[in-house]
Amino acid sequence: FLSGKKTAIALPLLIKDLRKKANHLSSWLNKNEWLKEKFFNGYYDNEGKKVEGKKNGRIRMMLASQVFALMSKEISLKKANLAYQSIKKYLWDKNIKGVRLNTDFGLKYYLSLGRAFSFSYGDKENGAFFSHMNVMFAFSLYQNGLWLQAKEVLDSIINMALSEKANMPPQLPEYFNAQGKGLYYYLTGSASWFIYTLLTQKLGVKYTLGELKLSPALLGSDLKSKKIVFSFKFRNKKVNVTYRIKKNPPAHKKLNIISLSLNGKHSLSPNTYIALEKIKEKNIFLEAVLA
Repeated sequence: FLSGKKTAIALPLLIKDLRKKANHLSSWLNKNEWLKEKFFNGYYDNEGKKVEGKKNGRIRMMLASQVFALMSKEISLKKANLAYQSIKKYLWDKNIKGVRLNTDFGLKYYLSLGRAFSFSYGDKENGAFFSHMNVMFAFSLYQNGLWLQAKEVLDSIINMALSEKANMPPQLPEYFNAQGKGLYYYLTGSASWFIYTLLTQKLGVKYTLGELKLSPALLGSDLKSKKIVFSFKFRNKKVNVTYRIKKNPPAHKKLNIISLSLNGKHSLSPNTYIALEKIKEKNIFLEAVLA
């Protein structure tokens, strides 16, 4: 029963409580949900049984379980790499060249888990290629410093969307079925996550307590020219960013900022946090040299 009454909680106590709960969840995840098959279990059915792992000689694996474990950043880089390798082994489709939502459980029904397994394998939530989960997978790989792997996942989505099999205009649908056909166009969540991943991870627009830091995860193979120009809004200001590439880098090399300037005047350290609110101009110009 909820009374609706409110009570005040001191912020330090609230922080302590949330950290304790977060540490418990992190410990539980690493101790109890990391499977001998080298990926995470993330689901229990209505009977309280673990869903994932090897069941009756068949591998059961779900992409979401790995994505949210990676995104939590509460796992080691070793486990992140192993989970990625397991995804490539069990969820990567060699024909469509994309990541499926889950393996084929080989069940006609699994109603104690939900509606997903009432669909034939490769349709909807049962083993299709879901755009939002693939984008979030790429995002989580970037967060863990696995840039090459993240690029592979993002590229797979783009290639599926541009393929003739998609049978649609070039855009991001909710999912692709087992034949690679795009279904349910203009799903905003997927598109938003895609742009968010490009902006915050690949282009490296990051905020810490309201201050901006540029930390791109660009590889040599991402480049089409020696200059990248983009802009974004920060409250009532427009921030214009130019990345200039010093020389042609190898395809797998990650580029780093070696110099940074503000409004053509001020030279900043490449690791500078920029307090945008303190800048008077409404048009802000940042130029970085990468190598």
